[in-house]
Amino acid sequence: MIVALADAVVPPWDAFPEANREAVRRLLGLLVERMTVLPTPASGRCGDERDERRG
Repeated sequence: MIVALADAVVPPWDAFPEANREAVRRLLGLLVERMTVLPTPASGRCGDERDERRG
C-alpha cells in the first residue's frame, strides 16, 4: 500500500481551475495568519500550565 502511494502523481498547480486555486490561496492565508498571531491569555499563563500542575 505504501508503494502505491509513493507512485501516485500529483497534478501541477495549473491543472486545477482558477476558482479552486484562489480558494486554496485564501484558506492557506487564513491558516498562516491564525498560526502566527496567537492571542495573549489575560492571566499571563499558557493554557497548558494549569493541566501540567494537576499531574
